[in-house]
Amino acid sequence: MMNESEFVSLCMNLKLVVALCGLMFLLEACTNIKQMSCLNGVWDVSVDEGKMQEYWMTNGDELVGTCVLTSEKDTLFFEQMLIHQIGNKWFYSTSFVSNGQFYKTDFSLKKANHKRMVFENRKHDFPQLISYYFYSSDSMVAKIGGVEKDTVRFELFPMKKQAKLPIE
Repeated sequence: MMNESEFVSLCMNLKLVVALCGLMFLLEACTNIKQMSCLNGVWDVSVDEGKMQEYWMTNGDELVGTCVLTSEKDTLFFEQMLIHQIGNKWFYSTSFVSNGQFYKTDFSLKKANHKRMVFENRKHDFPQLISYYFYSSDSMVAKIGGVEKDTVRFELFPMKKQAKLPIE
């Protein structure tokens, strides 16, 4: 049999557990573009092929992005990206042209909070996952991955935010 102080202590602990569970749920849910705006800016990473940059900016209720891979003065790859909401679901849409052919793929938001965003499209050839992990206001890792030719593969892109936009 519990005495009154043990009962009060148990109730306080239960309240704490319920509050923490509620907080964890809130951290997992991004419900508006402001919560995703940590992506805004110009992000750089050096890769074997050259330099990759992602440019992101908020445009109304969307995040609009461009990814450019350059080697010296040559553009090797150019991709347009959009994070947008349809109904109550968020999507990461990417499009590019290769050999005169237009490609567009949508990834749905699976997990998001102030430290990460994870998008998924299990039907896409590669990647099936696109993730952004934020370590500070100027440091993040972009990650793509999934199964390609029966092999699990991931690519990591540790990116730094530029201090100023190129046009400033």
